[in-house]
Amino acid sequence: MSQHGSDTATTGRPGEPQAQPTRRFRLTTPYVLLGLAVLIVLFSIVSAITGANDLTSGGTIGAAIALAVPLAMTGLGGLWAERAGVVNIGLEGQMLLGTWGALYAYTPELYPTASRATGMGAAGAMARLGGLVAPSVMTFVVTLGLGVAIGLFAGLLVIAALAALAIDAETRQASLA
Repeated sequence: MSQHGSDTATTGRPGEPQAQPTRRFRLTTPYVLLGLAVLIVLFSIVSAITGANDLTSGGTIGAAIALAVPLAMTGLGGLWAERAGVVNIGLEGQMLLGTWGALYAYTPELYPTASRATGMGAAGAMARLGGLVAPSVMTFVVTLGLGVAIGLFAGLLVIAALAALAIDAETRQASLA
């Protein structure tokens, strides 16, 4: 027993509340099985919706891994920066810059040759207009609450994804005229 008459050790001065021990998440077998079950259900739902029966083929899994590499590298960059004591707030911007480069490589092929420069100029102007307006709109949205801001961005990303899926244009082996 300790000097205070109990069998638990105290830290600090008498009368101070003791700090509660922190609980750490442990990856146990039930969590792993639950995760696998969720993945199977997710694959089943996606397969039923899209009609694609080869979701677990080697090519699909290879493509998923190849597309996940930039996210993993960005995550590692953030981890290393944090461990070094540097807060790198530009990681998302660097990913967006890479996306912008891919956009400028692919998008011109969608316009006919005669209007390619006009189309790309108009798209670039709209992007810059969005860059000018976004901080003002964001100030208003954040005053409504963080959940509203996150919901707004999530909704806009879903709209952008649907718009990208609606581009049903294959430019391979197509004439540029």
